[in-house]
Amino acid sequence: MPRTQDRRAGESNGLWLCCGVRCETFELARHSRLYLRREQRNFLRPKAPPQVSGAIMSVIQPRPILFLDDERSYLDMMTELLSEHLVCPIVPFSRPHDAIAALRQLDPGMIVTDFSMPAMNGIDFLYRAHAICPALHAIMITGHQIELGWRDLSHVPGLRAILFKPISWRELASQIIQNWPDKNPPVSTADVAGIACVGRPGLLAASGRGPARW
Repeated sequence: MPRTQDRRAGESNGLWLCCGVRCETFELARHSRLYLRREQRNFLRPKAPPQVSGAIMSVIQPRPILFLDDERSYLDMMTELLSEHLVCPIVPFSRPHDAIAALRQLDPGMIVTDFSMPAMNGIDFLYRAHAICPALHAIMITGHQIELGWRDLSHVPGLRAILFKPISWRELASQIIQNWPDKNPPVSTADVAGIACVGRPGLLAASGRGPARW
């Protein structure tokens, strides 16, 4: 096939063929936007309470986690991994202003926010979030270790931990549980599955919610 036809065929599929490398930037961006909108819409839509026992409800219904990062591919990946391994709603946002607008309705137990974002950095975001929800706890993640190294962040409201990229979902999940603001933190899906198999829903509460099993 001639080069012009090859390129035209790629464009017709929403793809560009460049130097023999298949680039799917347009499709990835489109699907990422649709994913974020669906996750936010699904969480904000009123839901009927699940028909489960009160003991299980106390284990699997903590407040949601608000996850803010302007890098959509990273946001999608971490949201999916945390959702698979923590029994807790994870609500992703890629724009700080959208997250601020949803704060009152979400009432999150924890905020995970990136530091470097074009519209508003993570520190400014936490100040604005604290004005709306003063009891919020937050974890900041960043790839800018040098830039944050000289800052005194003890004054940032609600900030409990700073994690430097690259980080694993296990490390982030552990920090979320350790810094949760109330006595009903998220638990791992492995813990809940074990309790369900044993048939003793009060086991986790009785054990003081020890280290999560990943």
